[in-house]
Amino acid sequence: MLHMDDAFVTDPYPVLARLLDDEPVCRAAAPDGTAVWLVTRYADVRAALTDPRLSLDNRWSADQVDSSLPPVLQGHLLNMDSPAHTRIRRLVTSAFTARRVEGLRERMRVGAERLLDRLPPDAADLVDGLAMPLPLLVIGDLLGIPADDRDHFRDWTNTLVAPDPEAAQRSRRAMAEMHAYLVELVERKRAEPRSDVLTALITADGLSRDELVALVFLLLFGGYDTTASGIGTALLALLRHPRHAARVRDGSLPMSAVAEEALRWVTPFSHAVRRFAVEDIRIDGVEIPAGSRVWLSLAAANRDPRQFPDPDDFDPDRGQGGHLAFGHGVHFCVGAALARLQIRLAATALLHRFPHARLVDPDAAPLWRVSFRTRGLRELRVHL
Repeated sequence: MLHMDDAFVTDPYPVLARLLDDEPVCRAAAPDGTAVWLVTRYADVRAALTDPRLSLDNRWSADQVDSSLPPVLQGHLLNMDSPAHTRIRRLVTSAFTARRVEGLRERMRVGAERLLDRLPPDAADLVDGLAMPLPLLVIGDLLGIPADDRDHFRDWTNTLVAPDPEAAQRSRRAMAEMHAYLVELVERKRAEPRSDVLTALITADGLSRDELVALVFLLLFGGYDTTASGIGTALLALLRHPRHAARVRDGSLPMSAVAEEALRWVTPFSHAVRRFAVEDIRIDGVEIPAGSRVWLSLAAANRDPRQFPDPDDFDPDRGQGGHLAFGHGVHFCVGAALARLQIRLAATALLHRFPHARLVDPDAAPLWRVSFRTRGLRELRVHL
């Protein structure tokens, strides 16, 4: 059995590479001791993401492990199957329009430029100074969250991605605080409507208060943390590969290719949301009993050499799409376009504003945040 110990959390890729070759479907113990089945190969993960025999509804769970989430926050899109999922996602999609996202482009560009203005010229931290605050600015504007309240979400999110079982009490406290705030925010928006996505969701017919609160939680958590991780990885990749950075600046390499390869190379959300086997199922010759908790490793799938040759290399010229960083099927991330745009704008702003930016210590290993749920840089120090 695979134990997701400290070494695995710190650098999962060597272990995942072995599993891809030798044991693509295996028993594993999560850092909190929960027993799971881990699926790693690209073809298996992609198929499983749309397999109706794998449910997101925890009523199919055989172990009924307690969640740190308050019951209300558990009722979000990634914890439900159709038809409830279809009903709520349709409402989200109607509010989360391409026009609304595109309308934020200039705000994002200006926001990135202003964040770059504040960076010190020597040993600036691009995670703390750009990758983290930009998505918080964007999702805060999109949902209409007061600027003075936004730092709370950064603190809450940092607590929630911690893998340490000893942090369970802090996680529950953070969730309780976030839940109380979101309930108050929904009621405030209902009383004082604004031209933001949250107001649009409130005025859409068909969402209860609890569904609204759970939905806003999901949009905040996914829209902030995952995007920040993607920005940081794209910046790291360009700084480590100055040839690619130069090609972006001269127009011979699209930033979109860099962003997609960064999302594949280091996938921000390491595992898809857990599934439960509705019946006994067989994946890659391995039988998984009904009621089992199944984790689909997006990180492993995106480095499967059967799909992506030389998968450990950052190669924006590989010309192969199809990465699973945003999932696949009906649960494909509703905020994918927004995340992609932020990654492209942030990296472009840095390259053109500071064309000579370089890593403070180019030989040092990247400092990744310790989390088994997400993969993002803790810091990225550069000379500008």
